[in-house]
Amino acid sequence: MSERIQVDQALFGYREGHNLVAASLFLDPKVRQFLANVTDGSGAEQAVGPANAYTGLPVPDTSYYALFCTWPAPEMPRPGCVWSHTLLIDFGDLARVSNLGMLRKYLKRPDLEFDPVGFETPIEVQAEVIDRTHTGIDRDKAVLLLEALYGNPVSGIVLLDRSDPAWEEATFAIWSQQWPRLRRSFAFSTGSLDDRRHGGLEFDLQIGSQGTQRLWRRSSQLTQIIEAPGRLTAAQKEPWLQIALDDLGAAGPSAVREFLARYGSELDRPRASFSRLLSLFERPSHDEEDETRSRLASVAAAFPEAGEAFTLKRDELAQYMKSPEEGDLDTAMSAIYFLLHTDESSAFDKVPFDFQLFGKRLWKAKRADVMGLLDGLRPSQRTNEFRRSIALSLVGEDLPTIWRDLPAALGEMVRLRPELATEPSSWSMSASGQEALWGALDSATGEPEIWASVCVAMLKIQCNFAAASTVEKAFPALPNALSRWLESRQFQLPQHPWRVALAAPLRAVLMGAIESAAPLFALAVWALPFEEVSRIDGRRPNVQAIASGRQQFPEPLRLHTAFWLCGLGLKTDGPAGANLLESSFFSTYDALASSNYPGEAWERLSVVLPEPAYGFGWDRCKLLCRGLRDWVHSNKSTSLNLKSRATSSEHDKVLKKVFK
Repeated sequence: MSERIQVDQALFGYREGHNLVAASLFLDPKVRQFLANVTDGSGAEQAVGPANAYTGLPVPDTSYYALFCTWPAPEMPRPGCVWSHTLLIDFGDLARVSNLGMLRKYLKRPDLEFDPVGFETPIEVQAEVIDRTHTGIDRDKAVLLLEALYGNPVSGIVLLDRSDPAWEEATFAIWSQQWPRLRRSFAFSTGSLDDRRHGGLEFDLQIGSQGTQRLWRRSSQLTQIIEAPGRLTAAQKEPWLQIALDDLGAAGPSAVREFLARYGSELDRPRASFSRLLSLFERPSHDEEDETRSRLASVAAAFPEAGEAFTLKRDELAQYMKSPEEGDLDTAMSAIYFLLHTDESSAFDKVPFDFQLFGKRLWKAKRADVMGLLDGLRPSQRTNEFRRSIALSLVGEDLPTIWRDLPAALGEMVRLRPELATEPSSWSMSASGQEALWGALDSATGEPEIWASVCVAMLKIQCNFAAASTVEKAFPALPNALSRWLESRQFQLPQHPWRVALAAPLRAVLMGAIESAAPLFALAVWALPFEEVSRIDGRRPNVQAIASGRQQFPEPLRLHTAFWLCGLGLKTDGPAGANLLESSFFSTYDALASSNYPGEAWERLSVVLPEPAYGFGWDRCKLLCRGLRDWVHSNKSTSLNLKSRATSSEHDKVLKKVFK
């Protein structure tokens, strides 16, 4: 069922002057006076005008558009009198009427016998009408009006010709084609006897008779006067003009009008924007790279200000923001290139573009192109967003590639995403690259947690660059990071620069200033000089916790820890010493017997063993057994349960020698 709307009406005519005669609503005195002025006949009293003339214009300070028809009223006692029947259409309702030409049938000329009551109730109007009124418009007349109105949008258009209903049909067709904002601001008259632009009132289009040229030329306002010839021929048409002309005969909604309504609503100067907007109606037939840039450049040229045509620009970019399949990457890359590397892209500055939607795919499939885009980017918010999308797409192993191919981008990627440097693969590059990466990270963050993770990453890959400075930045978060590393399968003993650099935080662990798990304490024992380690009391709870065996040690630390516990046990009397020896003696003995042990571990153990007898210093197992026998002799009251730890016949022989 067709939608119907309520439209108010008013009748103006002679009543001690041209005044309001009847109305379906109360009119404010200022509005009533305005309508009385504009609905009065214009021109000299003796001028010969049309039998009826239609005028449309917005009513100031209201939400009404006034459409009225004016007829001469010779039956009135005063010469020059007219009737004007006016429809007062709410702006919202005006947008809902598909064919504005059909409103003319609701405008009625009264006579001397009319009943005012008929003008005192609203009119019910059918909003959507399948009406072929405009399908037979004169195309030559229509194209002349279109070109004048939209090709010269700052001037009032005055068309002078003999009276012809075809001009009226073309005018209503053009008005119907307009989007709501342009409709409600469009002021026109199909039968003006004189310039109606007075008192600040502006008209876009006035159609007058050929004999009134001199009356229009005195206007101080911008005016384009067109004296139409008897036969019009359409000139060579621009594309937008051809599209508008072909659409004028539409009986209802059309793709052109939907396009204009969607994108015209937010344009501040609607008449001036008509041709620019309609020139963008037809999209390229397929989205190749050059056509993508050309299309975006066309939009930017039509609406160069960043704040105008936002929805149009957003929708244009949305064509390239769909979830990207492999085939879409070329057009996406082209759109991104336009946004980042062209001067025209400033027109799109206020339109968001989700670079992250494409970042990972582009980096994976078009890495060389992305590197080219990153090179030479001009500073802007949008380039920052693009860089961030790429930074979020990277993994650590990408940094050496970036350093090799585009060194200048390395610092920016790390600044945007410092955690990239926490991956070991990030440091797998030349010394100059490591230096650049370290410097970029130093400029990007001072967070100890990140630096602690960087320490571990560099330790894992045996990168020794700036070890001391890195440790300094990582403290106090370093002990926790080291503990996590010790629990992983990737632990390996640090090289000498790191051993020196780690001394300070590990000394705090050794001295008990930092609570630590047994593996971290063991690492501290390994890393620190012997003179510091030798002062440790074997009765300390964390030392006893190491001996308890409840925590697993990384393989590279196991023998170091066993040798250290064994030596410490030989120096510690009582049950505490027994616990240390029980946990470490046979591990130490087996390593010595197989000659498979770190030399440094033996050096630390040997200082607590008895002096070797002449000629027997080579037998380190024998020295260890002598040391254990001496401890047993000194701790006769302490139970040393080594038998439960023996796992071979060799171990049983050792125990017999020790306890004989």
